[in-house]
Amino acid sequence: MQKEFFPKIFLSLLFFSIITTGGYTQNGKMSDHWAAYLNYQKHQSGELNDSALHFLHKAENLAFDKESYNRYLWYINEEARYLYIKSEPYRAIDVIKEGMQRHKAHEDTLNSFTYAYSNGSIGFILYSMGKNEEALKYFLQKVRHEEIIMEKNLPYYQKYPDRFHNELSTSYETLTTCYQTIYEKTLRPEAFFHATEYAEKLWKHCMSKNLESQYGDALYTYGRLASVLFPNEALDLLEISSQYLGDSHLEAYYSNLSDYYLKKGNPDKAKALLKEGLEIIFKPREITSRDKISTGGESPESIINQLAGIYLYTNQPDSAIRLITPNLKNTEDPVDLCETYALLAKARMNKGNLEKADSLYKLSRSYISHLDEGGTELELLNDMALLMLKWNKTDTARHYTSLADSIARSYEKDFFKSPHANNIQFVLNHIFKSARIFSDLYLREHKIEDYQQAQKLFLEGLKLTNRLNFNLIDKSSLAYLSNNIKTYLPWYFDINYARYKNTGDEKYATLIGDALANNKARTLTTLIRREENQKLTIFDGETQKVDSLEFLINDLESAILSTNDTAVIDSLKIKRIETAIDLLGYKFREERKKTAHYPDYAENTLKNIQKKLDANSIFVDYYLSDSVMYTTYVTSKDIDVKRQIFPDGFPKAVRDKQRSLKTGNGKSNYDNMLWSTLLTPLNSELKNKKHIIIVPDSYLYKIPFETLFKNDQFLIESHTINYNYSALAYLLTGKDARPENLSSLILAPDFSNGNAAPNLAFRGIENDSTLFRNGKLVSLPFAQSEAKEIFEKFRKKDVASNLLTGPLATKENFIKYAENSHILHMATHGYSSRENPFRSCIFFSDRQNHEADYMMMNELYNLSLDADLAVLSACQTGNGQIIEGEGMLALPGGFIFSGVPNVIASLWKVHDQKTRFLMEAFYSYLLEEDKSYKEALRLAKLNCIKEGYLPLDWAGFVLIGE
Repeated sequence: MQKEFFPKIFLSLLFFSIITTGGYTQNGKMSDHWAAYLNYQKHQSGELNDSALHFLHKAENLAFDKESYNRYLWYINEEARYLYIKSEPYRAIDVIKEGMQRHKAHEDTLNSFTYAYSNGSIGFILYSMGKNEEALKYFLQKVRHEEIIMEKNLPYYQKYPDRFHNELSTSYETLTTCYQTIYEKTLRPEAFFHATEYAEKLWKHCMSKNLESQYGDALYTYGRLASVLFPNEALDLLEISSQYLGDSHLEAYYSNLSDYYLKKGNPDKAKALLKEGLEIIFKPREITSRDKISTGGESPESIINQLAGIYLYTNQPDSAIRLITPNLKNTEDPVDLCETYALLAKARMNKGNLEKADSLYKLSRSYISHLDEGGTELELLNDMALLMLKWNKTDTARHYTSLADSIARSYEKDFFKSPHANNIQFVLNHIFKSARIFSDLYLREHKIEDYQQAQKLFLEGLKLTNRLNFNLIDKSSLAYLSNNIKTYLPWYFDINYARYKNTGDEKYATLIGDALANNKARTLTTLIRREENQKLTIFDGETQKVDSLEFLINDLESAILSTNDTAVIDSLKIKRIETAIDLLGYKFREERKKTAHYPDYAENTLKNIQKKLDANSIFVDYYLSDSVMYTTYVTSKDIDVKRQIFPDGFPKAVRDKQRSLKTGNGKSNYDNMLWSTLLTPLNSELKNKKHIIIVPDSYLYKIPFETLFKNDQFLIESHTINYNYSALAYLLTGKDARPENLSSLILAPDFSNGNAAPNLAFRGIENDSTLFRNGKLVSLPFAQSEAKEIFEKFRKKDVASNLLTGPLATKENFIKYAENSHILHMATHGYSSRENPFRSCIFFSDRQNHEADYMMMNELYNLSLDADLAVLSACQTGNGQIIEGEGMLALPGGFIFSGVPNVIASLWKVHDQKTRFLMEAFYSYLLEEDKSYKEALRLAKLNCIKEGYLPLDWAGFVLIGE
């Protein structure tokens, strides 16, 4: 809070309260202490002086002697304001504390609003000094005291209810701001979620007490916080708040939301939002196809510059130049000029006009002293270094980026130890850009000191990213972290690959492997690696409440559109806002349970995997960038890495293979390309290693490697294959051996009676004919016989087993028996949600209301299972959303986190009769011939091939784990 702003709040609230509570006796005579206070006001004459303070002390003493203790404490607060303005904040705090002690000794503080207000005064002083954590304690005491006064209907509240409601709303807003500041300073997620709690309290208080004048501020405060996690929902609230506050409040929102989509890799959406914001906020006269913008008197330089930055991001330097050149005439603000010159320099550099770019960068840097933040200077210096590289002036490039690094580390606030949420982008930009520049220098000149500097910076950036992944709440910043890794990780691989090829030293291959391990399946490995006492319940069954509120909002929107009655529309809109706030409250609480401390950057991952492998196995981890693929592989004796440029049309080849698997015999015109790209680099090892553990990447998740085809046979005909989500997940979840005394749970719901689709969670997917017909789940006629046949196989081997079929195959029974079973087999329907993977699910028999029951992926995270294998004999259970840094986010990850290290799941929709044949064969090899999971699944698939089944019928089932 600005220091000059604080006394104004202090004075206005204090003076208002003193005037309205009266400085007169009951017979109308002015009290002595009030007369003294007025003399204090008179002697101030607009300026602070010791003569005025004399009269204030007199007022304090007279009020205390007259036993007017609340009035005495008001005067004490005024003295504190006086001292604060005279730059004596600690003395001001001491004066208030002493006054509160004297008041407490003679008066019941519970009904004293003055006492509560005094806590707020101390909080304001501490907050203005940057002591946010200490200020928070006093703000909390103030608001709790005020809530008690209101809840118990104490005399002060009875006498001044309207004034009290306004003061309490101010307290809620203050706490929201304080918590948000603490989050920005510390990146502690709890602080952010406390801010959302008090923002919700602020809105509900304003609504319940009809504080219409504060509706807009309350909505804006809550919407601004919501935009961090739920940008779409927040836009709705912020647009409504603009009806109360004016469109200018939307400027920051459009800017932030555009930044969010740009960081998510959607520049077109980001550009459209900024144009929309300019139209709404600044009422431009013209936005043509040539992107000329005239703002009709008000020049929004910052948003125009942001839009120009997107043009540069999308390689449209001419559009950027046309857009921002007028800014140089429209503003004298040094901050805007600094940014405008820097953008023009980037545009000129993109066009190849290096000399002009250099002069513009230097002009931009001449305004740096006017900026409060150091991040802009770091960005400028690194951009200038990149310019020098384009000019082949390597020494100058090295000078600029070294200067940037030395400046960063000389700041009073150490960016690298305690990054501020508002400068996190600058911090990581600096680290990764500097690392990229030193990488480029090393690859050009092969100076070991450049490699060492690049390596140090990259590891610093990777470890910082690792630490921030679960402490940052802001989704745009998280998207930025992910895109940062995608942009710069190939440079890290390139320098270490160059060192590996030059020296033959295996340690450089392991560095690449460690980076891959830490940047795949981040959510899964984070949750697994937390200490047991940190383990949180991630979801608590509020999903259906969220669904219910979402559909209620839709119904309210329909009702608003269907009537012309203004009064009805206004009522429905208020109801819609209230429902939206409730919905966001649930969503915030759900997100809160996901936060966790991210474990340290894992090192020596490949070395540890090497210790785990037998002589017949090879571990392969793929990484795909835009044009290059890195393949790291590990055997019991060697660690190696291969780098290759994609052949033309490789992504198309993967898509064609996927199509051939689902619609034909699995053979593609691109089989030779796929084999040579994915497997030829491993040829020498594949000849001797018959077991392959594969960690796919990006779109490689969409094809089972078993179906790679060469010399008239599939890869599965010569090799056993299983998968994992990351090298680290493979290390963390593997067990040394299968349990000796097996027990099993076999489950097969009966949908032949036409169980209705669950109304809330699955509205919108009823058109999926493989799941629903006429709003009811499709029957699986072979699932029951599959389950009974498998149960018989376990029974014949004297394995303790539970068979749950038909009405017994409920969710409750599954939870009851699963926790004590080593093998879980579920022959049922599955649903994969690509939009929200945590809502992917498996279905169970119906509940009492005759709707099918279900268990979502988020619910699996709450289970604690001791099973060794889960077989999801259902459609698409291994499919999901492919997310940068996560890989495939799907149901198997939920089972793995719950304690099941091995999961068999399907990548596409499967036929239940042919699935029955595959599963019965799998269990025959597993139980009767004592084969491992991976070998039993391979032999079962080979049986399908012999029977003439197409890959569609057998290739979709993959083993994740072992």
